[in-house]
Amino acid sequence: MSMRGQTIRMLSLLLGMILVLVFLGACNKAEKAEPVAETPEQNSPMGLIEAGKLIVGTSPDYPPYEFRLQKENTNQIVGLDIAIAEAIAKELKLELVIRDYYFSKLFPALENGEVDMVIAGLSPTESRKQKMDFSEVYYKAVQNMVVRKDDHEMYSNFDNLRDKRVGTQQGSIQADMVKQLVRGAQFEEKNTVHELIEALKGNELDAVMIEAPVAEALAYKDDGLAIVQITTTDQVPGMEMVDSAIAVRKGNQMLLDQIN
Repeated sequence: MSMRGQTIRMLSLLLGMILVLVFLGACNKAEKAEPVAETPEQNSPMGLIEAGKLIVGTSPDYPPYEFRLQKENTNQIVGLDIAIAEAIAKELKLELVIRDYYFSKLFPALENGEVDMVIAGLSPTESRKQKMDFSEVYYKAVQNMVVRKDDHEMYSNFDNLRDKRVGTQQGSIQADMVKQLVRGAQFEEKNTVHELIEALKGNELDAVMIEAPVAEALAYKDDGLAIVQITTTDQVPGMEMVDSAIAVRKGNQMLLDQIN
């Protein structure tokens, strides 16, 4: 890995710990704004949509990766991934432009030329690699279940979730993974993590499967939530440790090299 890649990886690991605390002052309840598609300028350096700008897509409902910090009504998007995007833009001497999408809309936005890259705790799965290119891995995380604190003792293993309602974010790897781990449950997908947690607290869901750093940030802020650590003997791809990487349009090797 290049010196730049090593620096980004070290930064991400450090921020992964710090931003759980930062999340105490954050709230990710802002309404989504649908982005306006732009036509890519094919002659821009590094295949950028617009010369001089790095347009980045993210889904700011995933602390500590990306979330809204409602401080002094700025509604600023911050987080581990945003810090990495800022570092990349600064290194490339580009203006950083952040665009907010539902997670399930990020990949179409990249393919349609609305953004130059996507950073949102993305796992570079084989199916995703067929449609886009990924940077070197900058973070690894395990999976957890978030449940209501009062129900924590009920869910010591996956068998306890049989016939229960388990939620995941639409378009996430957890949406496929949970179906292999929890047999006989009712599976529901929602656009945002905020919607999942509200459904859990409102007794519309019994558990939410999510990456451990996100689960820890949510449970740290809300004492009505608890984490169930996932352990299984089943051989499920990516169960032990899931990678995170940055996605760019397929074939944009020049930008990918600069990111790495």
